Amino acid sequence: MEIQLITTISRDLNITKFNSETRPEFHNRLIYCVLAEWARTLVLGDSYNDIKKNEHDISINVDILHIQTHLEKIAYSFLSILDCSVEWLKGEHIHSVKKKITQKVIEDLINCEQLVKIHNSRRLTVPFTASINVFEYEYYSECLINNWNSKNIYRVGVGQWGIKKDSSQGYCSFFGVNEDETLYQYYYKLKQGAKWKDFDLDDEYELYDYEKTFLWAWKTYSSKKLCNGMNLLKKKDSNLCFLLINKIDDSIEVASLDLSYVVEGEIYRIMYAIKELRQFNIYFDVIEKDDHFILHCSSRLPNIEMSLLKLMSWPYKTYDDEKYRVIPKMLWGDCKFILERLGISFNLRSEI
Repeated sequence: MEIQLITTISRDLNITKFNSETRPEFHNRLIYCVLAEWARTLVLGDSYNDIKKNEHDISINVDILHIQTHLEKIAYSFLSILDCSVEWLKGEHIHSVKKKITQKVIEDLINCEQLVKIHNSRRLTVPFTASINVFEYEYYSECLINNWNSKNIYRVGVGQWGIKKDSSQGYCSFFGVNEDETLYQYYYKLKQGAKWKDFDLDDEYELYDYEKTFLWAWKTYSSKKLCNGMNLLKKKDSNLCFLLINKIDDSIEVASLDLSYVVEGEIYRIMYAIKELRQFNIYFDVIEKDDHFILHCSSRLPNIEMSLLKLMSWPYKTYDDEKYRVIPKMLWGDCKFILERLGISFNLRSEI
């Protein structure tokens, strides 16, 4: 029964075992995609026939607790059959892990805009059918949003991928990003748009240390440590209060950053931009296999790039792993392109 079930799931979701991965590693990827597909199904009906019938009807929506409760039962059933690795489940029994893995999958679907919150965030529906191109000269580079009728769909992470079409919009426009804007342009646009005021710091702050090899690095603030141009400050003992400080020779001025920069992860884009401008690169380690890559994201990504990564990869070490990701070879070019836009370079390793 187990072999028949795995064969059926693999065929339906277009997921095949990688050449060098173990059976538990393969099953880890399967269960993650299975739960993502079932979450979509629970929103619009009891079967794929209901989904095809209701896919454009936003009035059809489901309470998030209804999805959570039913998906936990589905998770328990599949976890009882599939041979997922103990480490991937964090050593927990399926009775306790079923709820956590279900919550994580639903959270990822929402963050990646595969499911949409409505009515005060209590209910979920699916977005209208759409597709987005990530990288214009990759073959499999169309991420499908609520596209149930396309046959040759490859499930990767919480994403659905197919052969791109000319009608697809770019990922930048889909997520509201300027496609042609480089990190340099982002830096100067931020600098020009900031509401600068005279230098006046009453509280203790830390200065962003762009020279470190990792992203989240701070040192005690001193005006003597400022570089000419824009610098980033963080209020000591707080990860919510950030300031931009602009130094031009002996002149210093300050601008506060809205909380949305923290909530939307754009604070990390500012850090990458400062590093890029001062030519201090961030390096991510990557292992290249025959048919897939294992990526170690050693630094946080802005929310948009993190969502895209979750659409094109699976969590590697644990079910909620955001640092180590498994990426199929057909999407590596897309992933590399997205990360290089942040000034990230790569170290090829034999192991991570």
